[in-house]
Amino acid sequence: MPEDADPVKYLGMDSFLFVSYDDCLGLEMRTLCETGEKVARVDSDGATFVYWKNSYAPPQPLDFLIKTEEDWYHYKHCLIPGEDRLGKDFVKNYKKLRETDGFICLSQREPCWKVLAAMMGLEKGLLYMFRNPQLVYDMMETYADLLLGMYDIIAGKGVEIDGVYLRGDLAYKKGMLFSPELYDRLLYPHHKRITNFFRSKGIPVIHHIDGDVRQYIPLIIKSGFNAIEPLESRANNDVRELKERWGTKIAFMGNISVEALSGTKLQIEEEIRSKVVKAKEGGGYIFTTDGSVPPIISWSNYCYAVKIAKEVGQY
Repeated sequence: MPEDADPVKYLGMDSFLFVSYDDCLGLEMRTLCETGEKVARVDSDGATFVYWKNSYAPPQPLDFLIKTEEDWYHYKHCLIPGEDRLGKDFVKNYKKLRETDGFICLSQREPCWKVLAAMMGLEKGLLYMFRNPQLVYDMMETYADLLLGMYDIIAGKGVEIDGVYLRGDLAYKKGMLFSPELYDRLLYPHHKRITNFFRSKGIPVIHHIDGDVRQYIPLIIKSGFNAIEPLESRANNDVRELKERWGTKIAFMGNISVEALSGTKLQIEEEIRSKVVKAKEGGGYIFTTDGSVPPIISWSNYCYAVKIAKEVGQY
């Protein structure tokens, strides 16, 4: 491939593009310490993370701002929708993306994931979902308010998004991080409100969630989500089984193992053919990998995967 070529255009693939607003409290960011390998920073939500300079590993959380109910109500007023959350080049960047034929999503953190991953941390956040559900409900409601309010501001500037992409890794390799009962009690009202809002505008809502999602899928179908991705293979997800069970109620994206794509051509072809042939039945499937494409996947392997996908993906 030529050095200045766009891989998406070069391979004849569809573009999945994102715009985002700032969903943080707006606190001052600062660096605590730095070495040749890592740097510890306090972000604009007041959370402290260690970032690795030469690794693909996710940042390591050290501390979070919201430790008590009082903390939350002290900072809640910072989460008001406003044009200042867009950044000065938001509309300019959107127009540049719109010049392409890509599918443009408003990409934001899902309300519960924002609470768990950015404000309280997993341990305290999950504990509070059980011990102080009213607090967690209020936090999620605030982030849902922010999402809908920011959409109105964005739309008022002439920005027309094609979809909404909510990121929230609310499962792990053995299942959900919390019970379906807690989902119904705490998450469902906000998810339903969000999907109803965007459905009224003809905008689909996609849920990104890592981990084993088999127990989670019927819950978000009830909530009105249109699609789910990336369906991690190593977390016991198999799009062939998911399609059989729920294929008429939600669209699936992904499940093509990045581990298989780092193998032989035979392994690549088997992975793609066996899954895409089943997943494409009746529509409702988008071919993509089950995670970010790592450096261990060679360019030739990736090109071969796209070639096979185009062959078996035809109707």
